[in-house]
Amino acid sequence: MKCSADNSSRTLCLFDQYLVIVQSDCTKPIKRVILCKGENGGNMKGRLHKAIMGWLTGFVVLSGCSNNEKREADKGWNDYDVSAEPSESFDGQALDSEVRHGDESYLDRAQGDVEDTQSDSVEVSGEDATADTNDGAVTVWPQEALTPLAIEKWLGAYIGTNDPVEKALERAEFEPPQQAGADKNGVKWFELQVDENGKLGFSGYGMFYAVGHANISEDTKVIVRADNVYRVFSSFGQNPQLGDFYGSRRIRVPLALKASEPFIIVQAWGGEFPEVQAWTTQAEIFLNDMDITAPDLVLGDTSEQWLGVAVLNLTGNIVSEVEASVLENEYFQATTVVMPALAPVSVTQVPFLLKPRQAADEARKEVPAKLHLESKSLKFAYETTVVLRRVSGENAFKRTRRSKVDGSVQYYAVLPPKGFEREKTYGLVLALHGAGVEALGHAQAYSRKDFAYIVAPTNRRPFGFDWEEWGRVDALEALEDAMRTFNIDNSRVYVTGHSMGGHGTWQLGVLYPGIFRVVAPSAGWASFYTYTGAQKPVGAIGRARASSDTLAYIQNLAKRAVYILHGAQDDNVPVSEAITMHDALVGICSDLQMYIQEGASHWWDGDEAEGVDCVDWNPIFETMRTRVLDPFELDFVFITPSPRINATHSYVTIVQQADMMADSVVASSFDGHNLALNTTNCGSLKIRGDVLLARGVSSLVVDGFEIDVENGEMLLGDGKGKRPDAYGPFNQVFERPFCFVVPNIDSREAEYASYLTTAWSVLGNGSSCVVAT
Repeated sequence: MKCSADNSSRTLCLFDQYLVIVQSDCTKPIKRVILCKGENGGNMKGRLHKAIMGWLTGFVVLSGCSNNEKREADKGWNDYDVSAEPSESFDGQALDSEVRHGDESYLDRAQGDVEDTQSDSVEVSGEDATADTNDGAVTVWPQEALTPLAIEKWLGAYIGTNDPVEKALERAEFEPPQQAGADKNGVKWFELQVDENGKLGFSGYGMFYAVGHANISEDTKVIVRADNVYRVFSSFGQNPQLGDFYGSRRIRVPLALKASEPFIIVQAWGGEFPEVQAWTTQAEIFLNDMDITAPDLVLGDTSEQWLGVAVLNLTGNIVSEVEASVLENEYFQATTVVMPALAPVSVTQVPFLLKPRQAADEARKEVPAKLHLESKSLKFAYETTVVLRRVSGENAFKRTRRSKVDGSVQYYAVLPPKGFEREKTYGLVLALHGAGVEALGHAQAYSRKDFAYIVAPTNRRPFGFDWEEWGRVDALEALEDAMRTFNIDNSRVYVTGHSMGGHGTWQLGVLYPGIFRVVAPSAGWASFYTYTGAQKPVGAIGRARASSDTLAYIQNLAKRAVYILHGAQDDNVPVSEAITMHDALVGICSDLQMYIQEGASHWWDGDEAEGVDCVDWNPIFETMRTRVLDPFELDFVFITPSPRINATHSYVTIVQQADMMADSVVASSFDGHNLALNTTNCGSLKIRGDVLLARGVSSLVVDGFEIDVENGEMLLGDGKGKRPDAYGPFNQVFERPFCFVVPNIDSREAEYASYLTTAWSVLGNGSSCVVAT
């Protein structure tokens, strides 16, 4: 990156072909970031690499300045004296830079921009107390039992299609009812009988609302468990937080209640049984030990692993430069990881690094790790102790990793091979769980195989993302980590899964044929369009969601083995889903098998397998045992919706498309002497010349033009334009660590950013931050 200053208060920087204006206008002393147009005229959504702030690679600006300032930001870089050089590309290693080296963290290099965006005071025990910035030891907040929030009464209402309550909540203008009866909008409120567990009763068949009147005499920090709930609010609709509509009972979210507006407002979909409990605290921070992502400690293993904790910021301030430490004890070395900032009144995951002092042994089955969190923005430090399992490694265990998406900690379950030999090379079966199933539980449904590891990723949460978008990325990241950790033969990698995981199996199979030799879905649905009858989106949204259309890419399975398993009486995913995919593959895939188990429903077992039959089906694993992939095959047809989804197959990488609104196709054919490559909608390609020369291919005909093969990577086309790792659509912004930029912490944009931060944690077990200008 190179930068220069103009005659205003701006600093102008160029990342690759993306101009970034780092401004100090809007009468604010802190820098802000605007993405501008480049010389090719397109709106720039370029990745901001770690030169801006450590590992943050994307800033999302939720509010701009005046229209004039926005127009000023739209100037192309030709209007300014800016020199260009390629920026440092993101290779996944930036995440490791968060760990302190000596006394320096990446935030030191970022000149403390986040820290300057907020007040130096925090609320403690009902008073404003100056944050401790001395070098001495910080006082640790005494661990306390949470105090249940006293709710005087609950009022509920059922709403049909016309919903005045939601509209008022969105504007933060909702007037909570004071008593049972009809309000001014005609909504009929009634008193709810709520038990000690917060059960609000049946939510009806439309939208359901409940309003709790809290008994408080001063402004109060509140921790809420909202299960089978869509959203919760405080006051008149302020401080919205996503509830846990899957009802795991693990999630906690913060609310800030005012003494003058002591209302908790609950919004739930029909057909549910919502539960809401609330507790009060004087603490600034709450480490939710109900929502922890932790590894198992395998006997004999000394490798570093990660531990993630959902942390609630109960203050109305940004908590900046958060130091997350594991304190030294007889089991772990001392480590510290720095996070940029916690958003006000939100929850996000915070990572901790576990460095074992010695290999785990059989002396004790549980190992404590003491976690310590502090920040110059906080008056106190906060601690909790997490107990980790010691396991033998012979049965399924959990392994954790840092995600390249957001730096959060995710786990995957590992079922090691039967008769494991350390020096032996094994295959790998990626096993995808169904909706609501934990990855560890899914791995435990299989029996150990003598030829392969079974690896079960999490989809980020048990329901996750249907193994699409971030769920798909999670599966691929888990696969990558497992292949780096264990001794895996990349020609023997397979994918299977059940129910939602069966859908994920179809997705990964058709989109990544260069990875998986066998594709074996059980009780899987093909796509949202076949399973739910949803209409396919069109236009830009349709192109952004193109990868979801499984049937559009089944040509990629032509040279793969496919085994389809389903129960004939499946009342969850109809057997027609299996038949649809089978019939579509007839004439395309020659190595195709399907078995329908008569009398079986969605989840079924019998005497066929040592594990649960509907996932551990012996014929599936025998098919895998006998199939080996040629990772650099020369005869293939590969179709991809976008380089962003998958750019590479065999020796070819699609660098740019000619038309982003269409699929790209590369067809390679080899007759034993001549290699021809024909392309459709490919602007630029990279060819692995070294691979071709190793196969005895010295010349290549590409779209009718013969070229000599060079020993190395060959670029065909100018290579200018978008890169596969920064290609779009908008979701790709959130596939690298990101931070929301807001005007100030008191704005509605900041409130919304806190809501998004919590939503990403609740839905995706994720981590993000907020920066105010």
